[in-house]
Amino acid sequence: MQNEKPRLLPLDFVRIFAAYWVLFHHWSSTGGFLKHMKLGYEVPQLPGIIHAFLLPGYLGVDIFFILSGVVIGRSAVDRSWKQFAKARFVRLFPAYFMATLIAILLAPLTVSDHPPLSQLWLSLSGLQWFFGYPTIVGPAWTLFIEIRFYILIAVVIAVAGRCSAARLMAFAQIWLLILLFAPSLNIDWLNFLFLAEYGCYFALGMVVGLCRSRQDIAKNIPVIVLGMIVSWVRMQARSSQAMPDPAIAQLVSAAIISAVMAMAYFAVESKPATAGRMDKIVVTLALATYPIYLLHEPIGMPLIAWLRWQGVGFTTSLLIAVVMLTALSVIFAKALEPFVGRKVRDALDLGGGVAASSSRL
Repeated sequence: MQNEKPRLLPLDFVRIFAAYWVLFHHWSSTGGFLKHMKLGYEVPQLPGIIHAFLLPGYLGVDIFFILSGVVIGRSAVDRSWKQFAKARFVRLFPAYFMATLIAILLAPLTVSDHPPLSQLWLSLSGLQWFFGYPTIVGPAWTLFIEIRFYILIAVVIAVAGRCSAARLMAFAQIWLLILLFAPSLNIDWLNFLFLAEYGCYFALGMVVGLCRSRQDIAKNIPVIVLGMIVSWVRMQARSSQAMPDPAIAQLVSAAIISAVMAMAYFAVESKPATAGRMDKIVVTLALATYPIYLLHEPIGMPLIAWLRWQGVGFTTSLLIAVVMLTALSVIFAKALEPFVGRKVRDALDLGGGVAASSSRL
C-alpha cells in the first residue's frame, strides 16, 4: 500500500489504553447506554481504587483526539485536499458503516427506547449529524468532531495548496493562539469552525506529530507547552464531571496530558514496528481500537447482560465480553475493514493512488 507511515509503538500503547479505559468506564457505569437496554445488568460496588480509576474513563476520548492530531500532522503533508479527504473517508467510513448496521439490526432486540428505524437508517451515511437526526451508536458522537477537524484541515490545504510540514506547523500554532481567545469572543461560527471545545487537542497533536526529531520538539517547546496548558484547562473542566474536587481534577488532567506527551516524545525517534511477535500483537490491538470503540456498547453491553442473566459473575462476564469483543474487532480491522475499504476506494476511483494512512485512529 502506498503512502503507509511506520507505526509508532509508544503511541499504539496509548491508543490501546485509551480504548479500553473508555470501554470499562461505560461497562461499569450505571448510566448511559445501560439505562436504555431491554435486558440490563446490575453493576456491583467496585473497590475504591478501581472505581476511582474508571470514573473518568471517558477522558480516553480526549486522548484519542490528541492522537488524531498526531496522525493528521504526519499524513496531511504534501497531499492535495482531495487526496486527504478521500484517504480520511476511506479510513473512517467502512468500520463506522458496519458498526452502525450491526447496531441498527440489534436495536429492536437490545434497546428499549431506540428511535424509529426510519430515522436510524440515515445513520449509515453519517449525515444524521448535519440534519439533527439520532445516532444509534452512542460513542460515534466523537466522529462528528473528527469530521469537522478533517474538514478544517482540508480547507487549509485547499486554500494554501499542498502543505509542507512547515505550513501545517504554522497553522497548528496559529490555531492554538485562536483557541486562546475564541471562547471569550463568544462568536458561534468562529467557535464551530475552530472546534473551540476540542480543537486544542488536535492542534497539540499536530504540533507534536510534525516534529520528526527530538531537536524539533526542543525547538517547538514554547508552543507545545502552550498547547498542553490550553488542553489541560479543557480536560480539567471535563474531568470535574467525575471528580468534584477541583484539585484532583487538575492533577489528573495534568498527569494524563503529561503522560501522552512523554509517550509522544519517545515515539519521535522510536524504532518502527517490526515483524516480531510482540510488535505484531501491539499493532493488531491498536488497529482494532476503532471497532472496539464503536462496538463496545451495541455488542459488548448486551453480551454482558446476557452472561449475567445466565448466572455468570460480573467480573467473569466482563472478561468474557472483552475477549470476544476484541476478537471480533480484530476480524473487523484485519479482514472486513480492508475489504470494504477497497470497495470504497474503487467507488471513489482512487485506483490505489491514495491510500488511507496505516496509522489508525
